[in-house]
Amino acid sequence: MPYIHPILNAGTVLTQGDSAQGSDVVRNGWGLKGAGLKIGILSDSYNNLLKAQDDVSTGNLPADVIVLKDYPSSGIFFNQTDEGRAMAQTRP
Repeated sequence: MPYIHPILNAGTVLTQGDSAQGSDVVRNGWGLKGAGLKIGILSDSYNNLLKAQDDVSTGNLPADVIVLKDYPSSGIFFNQTDEGRAMAQTRP
């Protein structure tokens, strides 16, 4: 298979993880929405880059995300990419 470069920081433009793991096929095939469900995500960072509120204001994250533990919010921490925040983003 050819390597397809990811689109980074796409936000409201596109959510590639949805189609990459086949979630869209299951959701559309069974008419599922996922509304009202709590989803658990394991990651090493969520708001280390201090941009979670931006995602809430654009509708990419729900306002009621509960983070149990995160790296210190320094803005930059060794090799942190806030992958947990990316996994929590919703489809616009």
